[in-house]
Amino acid sequence: ALYDTAVFEILHSQITHAVARKMHLSDCHSSKVIRRKKPMKHLKIPVDEYTTPSPVTVDASTPMSDLVELMQNREIRHIPVVSQDKAIGIISDRDVRMVMNVEGSGTLQARDLMHENPFTVESGTSLEDVVLEMSKHKIGSAIVNDNGNIVGIFTSTDALNALVEVLRGDLP
Repeated sequence: ALYDTAVFEILHSQITHAVARKMHLSDCHSSKVIRRKKPMKHLKIPVDEYTTPSPVTVDASTPMSDLVELMQNREIRHIPVVSQDKAIGIISDRDVRMVMNVEGSGTLQARDLMHENPFTVESGTSLEDVVLEMSKHKIGSAIVNDNGNIVGIFTSTDALNALVEVLRGDLP
């Protein structure tokens, strides 16, 4: 969680500085003060630009062995748990690793590992708002919905991808 928070704080800082450079602002005299030559435009980049679409999902009765296999084979770190196509929880690789070698863990199901009431955002929400909320609450992922239906997942890896594009000046 500390790593994820640091990533989101760096992303927010770098977006601010990249926008400042893009808008031809003068050099900063401190890390917290930006002197502007012109008023800075507020960029509204939707989180969808960096969201991983159509995430792998599981239901609450999925056995832990299937979760491990999915995470390893698909190289993913977060899996939404759904019921009737709605997110009811989320499981991270950290959740699985914590119990993987505990005696009796083979009988666990997704419902035993998931964090209920996962952080969700609506498609079109600004990247900045999502990143700030995730950083503030030390959340590693956000499930992106469109009218209540899961359309993607935004993770700390997606935030790093956004940061790289911002640093390169490749703003969408």
